[in-house]
Amino acid sequence: MKQKILKILQFGFEPYHPRFSVWYMLIIIICLSIYYNYQEILFLRPQSTHQWRQCDGLSFALNYYQDNNPLLEPAMHFLGGDGTGKTAEEFPIIYYLVAKLWKVFGYHEYMLRLVNLIIFFLGLFALMKLFEDILKDSFLAITTSLLLFVSPVLVYYANNFIPNIPSFGFVLIAWYLFWLFYKSGKNIFLLLSVLVFTLAGLIKITAIISLIALLAVFFLEATGISKFKNGNRLFKHPYIEWIPFILAFGLIFSWYIYANYYNIYHKAYLILGIRPIWSLTMEQIHDHLLGIKEQIKWSYFHKSIYWFLLALCTFIIVKYKKANKLLIFISLLIFIGIICFFLLHFYAFFQHDYYVIDLFIFLPVVCLTLMCILKENYPVLF
Repeated sequence: MKQKILKILQFGFEPYHPRFSVWYMLIIIICLSIYYNYQEILFLRPQSTHQWRQCDGLSFALNYYQDNNPLLEPAMHFLGGDGTGKTAEEFPIIYYLVAKLWKVFGYHEYMLRLVNLIIFFLGLFALMKLFEDILKDSFLAITTSLLLFVSPVLVYYANNFIPNIPSFGFVLIAWYLFWLFYKSGKNIFLLLSVLVFTLAGLIKITAIISLIALLAVFFLEATGISKFKNGNRLFKHPYIEWIPFILAFGLIFSWYIYANYYNIYHKAYLILGIRPIWSLTMEQIHDHLLGIKEQIKWSYFHKSIYWFLLALCTFIIVKYKKANKLLIFISLLIFIGIICFFLLHFYAFFQHDYYVIDLFIFLPVVCLTLMCILKENYPVLF
């Protein structure tokens, strides 16, 4: 108690409040939501940027509601070549869930927005608790997590009909569950983490960047190449712990193989696959780069955040020997995954701002890596 009083006298406040941090976070999220006019936007029909994609999502849910289709037979109002409208892209669990809610509460379009928004907020809370547990600092945990809630593209699509947001929310939740596994060593948390990562990857394939990074960590430990828990093994039962990873990738790729054949059979207009940079001419690449430059300028962050992120990465590179081995490895793998995804889907980045949503995971990972370096090696600066 004496030390706490001295800290308060010295700094003006006690930064670690795990019992109240969730309430602080909730109050700030509510205030920001009101500032963003969410209370009105929630009840609007699909409109504005990418209205067509919003309508696609709503159409899937409405078809489940009207026709009582099985989960694995999604359909939309665009009838397609065979006149059934049956087509698939992301795993339609969110649309199916919303349709069941409509059966209970009646047809209200805002429910799809609300479900996506709740999953995103749960992801922010999970991210905040992860930061708080590791850093023992509620203030930094809240501010760093809410850094995501000032990005225009995340603010716009969080309260929307597009599935990239719930996928990203599940990724944040899955990382928190993995932290619980790291901290406790209980395989139940590893199982839950991989399960939620799988759900995220089923909804949007981009989400598997995090899962692949985690699989790489497991592989290096299982083969004896490296250890990631302060010189000790993180995965102590590899002969059992590999099973969730196999099942996860099996389920994800099985769905996308099924969706591909489902679309071919029903001749629908949704496209599954890649649109790589090498499929374009030099003139097209130049035009696309101009479009991407505008997206970077207006859609993702204020330019000060880009400079901030560059400073973080530079500091980490300079001090990488002092970084947490697990965090530095995950940061590197996610960065490589982002570059690969960018090259494979270069065509889409020209106008499709929501394609980057799952890539935002790089920001909290880099922030956490830096803060752990400061906390362990430069406590005064921290």
